[in-house]
Amino acid sequence: MSNIKVLELNKSYGSSKLVLDNINIDISSGEFFTLLGPSGCGKTTLLKVISGFLPHNSGEVFFGTERVDKLPPHRRGIGMVFQDYAIFPHLTVRQNIAFGLKVRKMAAAESARRVADAIRLVRLDGLEDRMPSSLSGGQQQRVGIARALAIQPRLLLMDEPLSNLDAKLRVEMRDDIRKIQRDQGLTTIYVTHDQEEALAISDRICVLSAGKVQQIDRPDRIYRHPANMFVASFLGSMNFLAVRAERGRLVADAGNGTIELNVPVVADVAEGAYTLGFRPEAVDVGGGDPDSLRIEAKLQYITYLGREAILTLAAHGVSISANLRDRDIGHAYKEGDMLPLRIRREQLKLFAPDGVLAHDGL
Repeated sequence: MSNIKVLELNKSYGSSKLVLDNINIDISSGEFFTLLGPSGCGKTTLLKVISGFLPHNSGEVFFGTERVDKLPPHRRGIGMVFQDYAIFPHLTVRQNIAFGLKVRKMAAAESARRVADAIRLVRLDGLEDRMPSSLSGGQQQRVGIARALAIQPRLLLMDEPLSNLDAKLRVEMRDDIRKIQRDQGLTTIYVTHDQEEALAISDRICVLSAGKVQQIDRPDRIYRHPANMFVASFLGSMNFLAVRAERGRLVADAGNGTIELNVPVVADVAEGAYTLGFRPEAVDVGGGDPDSLRIEAKLQYITYLGREAILTLAAHGVSISANLRDRDIGHAYKEGDMLPLRIRREQLKLFAPDGVLAHDGL
C-alpha cells in the first residue's frame, strides 16, 4: 500500500476563485484518512483530483515516491466507491465485482479467486448470481466496495458511500468498512459531511472549508482541541460567548451593560476582544468545581434524545446548550427555571477575533 502526498495543490474552474487553495496533506500507508466539511467545501473535488478524474491548476500528487498527477486514472491503481453505488444493472453481483479484473484482462482462475475473496470480505455469500434490482441499498453498496477491493488497489477512495442509506444501516456499514480497511491494511481516503461518521471511522480527519484545510489531526484531538471556531462548531457543537479580557478578568456584554465573569485568565492572555467557547457536555448544572466558570441561565426547553437530554438555556442574551445524561434528568427542571451552570476551566477556550484558537483552557 502507498503513502499519499498532496503538495501545494490548487484548483479553480475557469477564472473563478480557487475551489482548492494550497492543499498540503500527507497520508501514511494503511491510514484511514477522512475529508470532512460542508457541501461546497472542496472535499469531493480534492478526491477527484487525487483520482485523476479532474485536472488541477498547480501542485503535485505522489503515491509513494511516484508522482501520479500527470497519469490517467486507470494508471494510478485506485479503487473507487461512489455515493450512488454505480453498479451495472444488467450484470450479476459476480459480474459486477469482476468487471475491473475483466478490463485488466486478468486470467480467469485468478479473477475467480479475487472475486470470491471480495464477496467473502463484504459478506455477500449466496448472492453472487443475483441482479442489482433484487438487492437492498446496503447490498448494492457492498457490491461497489467489493468491486473496488477486487483489483487490489494502491489506494481506496470513497465518496460519501453511506449517504443514501438509512441511519441504522449506515452505522452497520460504517463498522464493516472500518474492519475491512484495517484487515486489508488499505490506504483509504473517505469523504463525508457527517461529523459523527468521521469521528467513528477515521485515523485522522482533515477539515475543509471554502477550499482550505482548517485542521488535520486525530478525531479525539480535533474534537477536544479545535484550531478555530469553524472546526469547533462544525465538528460537534460549541457554545460561544463574546467577551473581553480586562485587568486579568473576563467581561461579557449583557443586555443592561457588562458582567464580570468569575474566571481569572492566565498571564499571557492579552487584553482585548475574544470569543469564549465551551462544549455542551462541559456544562454541569448545579454542582461542579467551585473554581469553574459560573453562569446563571434561564431554561427555555429540554430536548430528550434517549441516552441524553439537551437543555437550551439563555444567559446574557446568548443561547447556551448543556448535554445531560439520562440519569441526570430526574431533577424537576421545567421551562422558566433559573439554573446555576458550572463550566470547568480546562474546558474553556478563547478564540481571537479572526476565529483562531488563542488559548486552550484557562
